[in-house]
Amino acid sequence: MKKYIIGIILGIVLCFGFTQAMADEKTYTLSEVGNSIKAIPEKVTYFIESEKMKTIAFQKDKWAEGQEQLKGTINKLKSLFVKG
Repeated sequence: MKKYIIGIILGIVLCFGFTQAMADEKTYTLSEVGNSIKAIPEKVTYFIESEKMKTIAFQKDKWAEGQEQLKGTINKLKSLFVKG
Protein backbone atom coordinates (compact mmCIF):
# COMPACT_ATOMS: atom_id res chain seq x y z
CA MET A 1 0.00 0.00 0.00
CA LYS A 2 2.85 2.37 0.85
CA LYS A 3 4.42 1.73 -2.55
CA TYR A 4 1.22 2.80 -4.32
CA ILE A 5 0.93 6.00 -2.30
CA ILE A 6 4.59 6.85 -2.85
CA GLY A 7 4.19 6.12 -6.57
CA ILE A 8 1.16 8.36 -6.85
CA ILE A 9 2.85 11.20 -4.98
CA LEU A 10 5.99 10.80 -7.07
CA GLY A 11 3.92 10.85 -10.27
CA ILE A 12 2.15 14.02 -9.21
CA VAL A 13 5.44 15.71 -8.32
CA LEU A 14 7.00 14.72 -11.63
CA CYS A 15 4.01 15.94 -13.63
CA PHE A 16 4.00 19.21 -11.75
CA GLY A 17 7.74 19.58 -12.27
CA PHE A 18 7.48 18.97 -16.01
CA THR A 19 4.65 21.45 -16.44
CA GLN A 20 6.64 24.04 -14.54
CA ALA A 21 9.73 23.39 -16.65
CA MET A 22 7.80 23.74 -19.91
CA ALA A 23 5.95 26.89 -18.92
CA ASP A 24 7.12 30.17 -20.40
CA GLU A 25 8.58 32.48 -17.86
CA LYS A 26 6.81 35.81 -17.58
CA THR A 27 7.62 38.69 -15.34
CA TYR A 28 4.78 40.55 -13.71
CA THR A 29 4.90 44.18 -12.79
CA LEU A 30 3.50 45.49 -9.56
CA SER A 31 0.75 47.36 -11.40
CA GLU A 32 -0.35 44.16 -13.23
CA VAL A 33 -0.59 42.30 -9.95
CA GLY A 34 -2.47 45.19 -8.35
CA ASN A 35 -4.93 45.42 -11.25
CA SER A 36 -5.62 41.70 -11.15
CA ILE A 37 -6.23 41.84 -7.40
CA LYS A 38 -8.57 44.82 -7.83
CA ALA A 39 -10.54 42.92 -10.49
CA ILE A 40 -11.27 39.94 -8.20
CA PRO A 41 -14.44 41.34 -6.55
CA GLU A 42 -15.90 42.29 -9.94
CA LYS A 43 -15.09 38.85 -11.38
CA VAL A 44 -16.60 37.10 -8.36
CA THR A 45 -19.76 39.19 -8.60
CA TYR A 46 -20.06 38.43 -12.31
CA PHE A 47 -19.53 34.72 -11.67
CA ILE A 48 -22.19 34.63 -8.95
CA GLU A 49 -24.72 36.49 -11.10
CA SER A 50 -23.98 34.24 -14.07
CA GLU A 51 -24.42 31.07 -12.00
CA LYS A 52 -27.60 32.46 -10.46
CA MET A 53 -29.10 33.12 -13.90
CA LYS A 54 -28.08 29.64 -15.11
CA THR A 55 -29.65 28.07 -12.03
CA ILE A 56 -32.89 29.99 -12.43
CA ALA A 57 -33.16 29.01 -16.09
CA PHE A 58 -32.41 25.37 -15.25
CA GLN A 59 -35.02 25.34 -12.49
CA LYS A 60 -37.65 26.87 -14.79
CA ASP A 61 -37.00 24.22 -17.44
CA LYS A 62 -37.12 21.38 -14.94
CA TRP A 63 -40.27 22.81 -13.33
CA ALA A 64 -41.99 22.85 -16.71
CA GLU A 65 -40.86 19.28 -17.41
CA GLY A 66 -42.16 18.19 -14.00
CA GLN A 67 -45.52 19.82 -14.66
CA GLU A 68 -45.83 18.01 -18.00
CA GLN A 69 -44.96 14.70 -16.38
CA LEU A 70 -47.47 15.32 -13.62
CA LYS A 71 -50.22 16.11 -16.13
CA GLY A 72 -49.43 12.91 -18.02
CA THR A 73 -49.56 10.87 -14.82
CA ILE A 74 -52.87 12.43 -13.77
CA ASN A 75 -54.38 11.76 -17.19
CA LYS A 76 -53.27 8.10 -17.02
CA LEU A 77 -54.78 7.73 -13.56
CA LYS A 78 -58.03 9.33 -14.69
CA SER A 79 -58.22 6.96 -17.65
CA LEU A 80 -58.08 4.01 -15.22
CA PHE A 81 -61.16 5.19 -13.34
CA VAL A 82 -63.25 6.63 -16.17
CA LYS A 83 -65.40 4.14 -18.00
CA GLY A 84 -65.25 4.72 -21.71
